[in-house]
Amino acid sequence: MFKSWNFTLVLLAFCSLVWISSCGNSTGSNENTNEETSSEAIESSTEAASDAIRELGRIKTVEDAGYPMYSLEIEFPERGFSEGFLLNAEDIQGLDLEKLGNSAGKYISFEYTSELENALLDLTLNGKSVYNDGDPFEPTPETKTFEGILKNAGEPTTSDLPDQISISGADGETEKFDCYITPLMAKANGKKVVGYYEVRTANRIVGLEFTK
Repeated sequence: MFKSWNFTLVLLAFCSLVWISSCGNSTGSNENTNEETSSEAIESSTEAASDAIRELGRIKTVEDAGYPMYSLEIEFPERGFSEGFLLNAEDIQGLDLEKLGNSAGKYISFEYTSELENALLDLTLNGKSVYNDGDPFEPTPETKTFEGILKNAGEPTTSDLPDQISISGADGETEKFDCYITPLMAKANGKKVVGYYEVRTANRIVGLEFTK
């Protein structure tokens, strides 16, 4: 009986050691998994931030394009050229608008994104413009046209930022445009129109710092 009891105690001790060892390995596995997940998250965040291009340039002009939008021409004297940029003041936390307006001739360090967009130049319904109130639009060799049903233009724009409208062609193709919807455009919504546009590069500043 005594030997049997000792054997039972030894067996229980052995099982306890196995269980503790198993738990220790499991914990280590979870820690490794967490470390790998954190690394992947950091890489993903870094890749998202890398979409912006960092530059240093001198502000040539600053124009109010209708708050919160501003149009900047920035020159790069060392490289002998200048480029246009758009800036949404609400995207730059703590931006001093007065300082921005008086920044011509000063250098800034900035980050921007660059992508191709459709710039709507005119929109006609039955041959008449519902977009331009002034002089008739004169197409250039770079001007493209697209005919189809006007959509997402049912109400005139009431915000400071443009809306996005679209024209759907008969073949199922769709072209999108960011623009301010006029009352005439709203009346043309759901009807066949012809859009005149150019594909342009849109450079948008997403961060800036005034240099000393």
